Amino acid sequence: MDTKFIKDQALQKFKLEHYNEAIQLLEQAAKNNPSDPEIYYYLGWFNHYNAYDSRPLKGYNYENSEKIFTYLDKALQLNPNYGDAKYFYGAECSGNAFKSMQNYDLDKLKYFYKKAFDKGAYPDWLLEYGRNFLKSAEPNAIIFAGGNADFDVCSYLQLHENFRTDITLIPIGNIDRPWYVKFLKDGLEGGVKKIHISLTDVQIKDIHPFKWKPTTVAIKVSEEDQKKYNLGIKNTFNWEVNPDLTSDRMHAKSENEIASKRSYLSPQRAI
Repeated sequence: MDTKFIKDQALQKFKLEHYNEAIQLLEQAAKNNPSDPEIYYYLGWFNHYNAYDSRPLKGYNYENSEKIFTYLDKALQLNPNYGDAKYFYGAECSGNAFKSMQNYDLDKLKYFYKKAFDKGAYPDWLLEYGRNFLKSAEPNAIIFAGGNADFDVCSYLQLHENFRTDITLIPIGNIDRPWYVKFLKDGLEGGVKKIHISLTDVQIKDIHPFKWKPTTVAIKVSEEDQKKYNLGIKNTFNWEVNPDLTSDRMHAKSENEIASKRSYLSPQRAI
């Protein structure tokens, strides 16, 4: 069977989130054409998604990760300038870095960010972006990062270049995970600065969606900031928080009340 046809089939399976079927097709393609770097790139990419984005309940361990690195190494051996392969190499290192955070293992945390750097996952322009990103913040700031690209390169700069280690980085996509909130509260000596979180450990473990209706939250402004920004007598910001999850389950709380869809506030927005 034609290699291009098999790759196209695999991509269609991947788009339908049939990861295992896509991987099986690519393994067949690799036997037919072992010198095609794109096949190994796809194998690394699809296995990465299978490990993280499909969220398996069991069966994932570091052996899976080693297989992903092997595929991506093969792609880069065949084509050293295959930029997307380098990107997913960095993404796989990032997944392992988060596992290291869960285990409070500073050595492995530093190891995986260095591994990504050595493989070229952080090109010069991205390193410069990360430095500017960190330089833009005031001392001891907390920066909410949008995703892996900005969070990972900044983490590398902090851990391996000791650049702006006063700053706490928080990837927005992780703040609805109880283990990560606890990790931020604890910090990691020599690597990640802890931050003040008023939630108790029990409350952190209990993070989950809450039933919610549009609510205005008043946030008090300190006297120092009132003077600094000439805010006068105004001493609160009013923040409207709207639910961002809904259920088709209809409910009413009392007799004769019109039933409505149940709405929730996600842990991410709640935090």
